[in-house]
Amino acid sequence: MASPPSALGILLLKLAARREGLRSLDPEIAAAGYTTSQASNKAVRLTNAGALHPVHIGHRHVRYFDTLKRAEAFQSKRSAFSTAVPTMRWLGAKAPAGPGVVTEATKITVCPPWPGPRFRALDTFSPVLVGHR
Repeated sequence: MASPPSALGILLLKLAARREGLRSLDPEIAAAGYTTSQASNKAVRLTNAGALHPVHIGHRHVRYFDTLKRAEAFQSKRSAFSTAVPTMRWLGAKAPAGPGVVTEATKITVCPPWPGPRFRALDTFSPVLVGHR
Protein backbone atom coordinates (compact mmCIF):
# COMPACT_ATOMS: atom_id res chain seq x y z
CA MET A 1 0.00 0.00 0.00
CA ALA A 2 1.41 3.37 -1.02
CA SER A 3 1.93 5.94 1.67
CA PRO A 4 0.04 9.24 1.42
CA PRO A 5 2.04 12.06 -0.22
CA SER A 6 3.95 14.30 2.14
CA ALA A 7 3.46 18.05 2.35
CA LEU A 8 6.75 18.56 0.49
CA GLY A 9 5.67 16.15 -2.23
CA ILE A 10 2.38 17.97 -2.71
CA LEU A 11 4.22 21.31 -2.88
CA LEU A 12 6.68 19.99 -5.47
CA LEU A 13 3.89 18.56 -7.63
CA LYS A 14 2.06 21.90 -7.48
CA LEU A 15 5.22 23.81 -8.47
CA ALA A 16 6.02 21.34 -11.27
CA ALA A 17 2.63 22.07 -12.84
CA ARG A 18 3.72 25.65 -13.60
CA ARG A 19 4.81 26.68 -17.09
CA GLU A 20 8.44 27.15 -15.99
CA GLY A 21 8.48 23.94 -13.99
CA LEU A 22 10.12 23.25 -10.66
CA ARG A 23 13.61 24.04 -9.47
CA SER A 24 14.90 22.94 -6.10
CA LEU A 25 15.99 26.57 -5.56
CA ASP A 26 12.49 28.00 -5.90
CA PRO A 27 11.75 30.56 -3.17
CA GLU A 28 8.39 28.92 -2.45
CA ILE A 29 10.25 25.86 -1.17
CA ALA A 30 12.39 27.93 1.19
CA ALA A 31 9.33 29.88 2.35
CA ALA A 32 7.67 26.59 3.27
CA GLY A 33 10.65 25.75 5.50
CA TYR A 34 12.40 23.13 3.36
CA THR A 35 16.04 23.10 2.26
CA THR A 36 17.17 22.68 -1.32
CA SER A 37 18.65 19.27 -0.53
CA GLN A 38 15.32 18.07 0.91
CA ALA A 39 13.51 19.34 -2.20
CA SER A 40 16.08 17.81 -4.54
CA ASN A 41 15.93 14.42 -2.80
CA LYS A 42 12.14 14.39 -2.86
CA ALA A 43 12.11 15.44 -6.54
CA VAL A 44 14.38 12.50 -7.40
CA ARG A 45 12.08 10.14 -5.50
CA LEU A 46 9.04 11.53 -7.33
CA THR A 47 10.91 11.17 -10.63
CA ASN A 48 11.69 7.53 -9.85
CA ALA A 49 8.00 7.02 -9.05
CA GLY A 50 7.04 8.54 -12.43
CA ALA A 51 5.29 11.61 -11.03
CA LEU A 52 7.87 14.14 -12.29
CA HIS A 53 9.79 14.42 -15.56
CA PRO A 54 13.28 15.99 -15.44
CA VAL A 55 14.93 18.28 -17.99
CA HIS A 56 18.68 18.57 -17.47
CA ILE A 57 19.78 22.16 -18.04
CA GLY A 58 23.39 21.77 -16.99
CA HIS A 59 25.55 19.35 -15.10
CA ARG A 60 24.07 20.57 -11.81
CA HIS A 61 20.75 22.14 -12.81
CA VAL A 62 17.52 20.26 -13.44
CA ARG A 63 13.95 21.42 -13.96
CA TYR A 64 11.08 19.09 -13.19
CA PHE A 65 7.67 19.06 -14.90
CA ASP A 66 4.45 17.26 -14.09
CA THR A 67 3.89 15.97 -17.63
CA LEU A 68 6.22 14.63 -20.27
CA LYS A 69 4.64 16.97 -22.82
CA ARG A 70 5.64 20.07 -20.79
CA ALA A 71 9.15 18.70 -20.24
CA GLU A 72 9.63 18.09 -23.97
CA ALA A 73 8.24 21.54 -24.83
CA PHE A 74 10.66 23.20 -22.40
CA GLN A 75 13.55 21.11 -23.73
CA SER A 76 12.74 21.98 -27.36
CA LYS A 77 12.55 25.70 -26.59
CA ARG A 78 15.80 25.53 -24.70
CA SER A 79 17.59 23.50 -27.37
CA ALA A 80 16.47 25.87 -30.12
CA PHE A 81 17.89 28.81 -28.19
CA SER A 82 21.14 27.19 -27.13
CA THR A 83 22.04 25.90 -30.61
CA ALA A 84 21.19 29.20 -32.33
CA VAL A 85 24.13 31.00 -30.71
CA PRO A 86 27.50 29.28 -31.27
CA THR A 87 29.72 29.52 -28.22
CA MET A 88 33.26 28.45 -27.45
CA ARG A 89 33.49 26.17 -24.48
CA TRP A 90 36.51 25.97 -22.23
CA LEU A 91 36.93 22.20 -22.37
CA GLY A 92 37.33 20.78 -25.83
CA ALA A 93 36.97 24.18 -27.50
CA LYS A 94 37.99 24.30 -31.14
CA ALA A 95 39.26 27.36 -32.97
CA PRO A 96 37.09 28.65 -35.80
CA ALA A 97 37.80 27.01 -39.14
CA GLY A 98 38.56 30.22 -41.05
CA PRO A 99 41.07 32.96 -40.31
CA GLY A 100 40.16 35.57 -37.75
CA VAL A 101 38.94 39.00 -38.72
CA VAL A 102 41.95 41.32 -39.01
CA THR A 103 41.38 44.97 -39.88
CA GLU A 104 43.66 48.00 -40.02
CA ALA A 105 42.81 48.76 -36.39
CA THR A 106 43.87 45.28 -35.18
CA LYS A 107 47.07 45.29 -33.10
CA ILE A 108 49.10 42.10 -32.99
CA THR A 109 51.67 41.98 -30.21
CA VAL A 110 54.15 39.14 -29.87
CA CYS A 111 55.78 39.18 -26.47
CA PRO A 112 58.95 37.32 -25.53
CA PRO A 113 58.59 34.64 -22.86
CA TRP A 114 59.11 35.60 -19.24
CA PRO A 115 62.85 35.33 -18.47
CA GLY A 116 62.61 33.87 -14.99
CA PRO A 117 60.42 31.39 -13.16
CA ARG A 118 56.74 32.25 -13.31
CA PHE A 119 56.01 31.54 -9.67
CA ARG A 120 58.09 32.56 -6.71
CA ALA A 121 58.05 30.71 -3.43
CA LEU A 122 57.48 32.99 -0.48
CA ASP A 123 59.43 32.47 2.69
CA THR A 124 56.54 32.05 5.11
CA PHE A 125 58.65 30.62 7.93
CA SER A 126 60.83 33.65 8.70
CA PRO A 127 59.68 35.49 11.82
CA VAL A 128 58.22 38.92 11.36
CA LEU A 129 59.61 41.32 13.92
CA VAL A 130 57.87 44.65 13.96
CA GLY A 131 59.96 47.52 15.33
CA HIS A 132 63.06 45.34 16.02
CA ARG A 133 66.26 45.15 13.97
